[in-house]
Amino acid sequence: PNLAQKILESIQGGVEHVAGEGYQAIIICSPVVRRHLRQLVERFMPQVVIISHNELTVQAKIQSLGVIELNPKK
Repeated sequence: PNLAQKILESIQGGVEHVAGEGYQAIIICSPVVRRHLRQLVERFMPQVVIISHNELTVQAKIQSLGVIELNPKK
């Protein structure tokens, strides 16, 4: 439960940061964790899109606006 809470808090902070810049938050993660992360996040933040690297097309243009970290460097 504590780890799940840390993950959700970190994602919430990232989502707020991205939304403050006028963008829709999309989290890109590894295919292995995508399903599990989606199940965790969708209950609390259903507006957050979570995709894996495998779901990106060659034509997709992405720009990183942040990184979700559990133990951010201070």
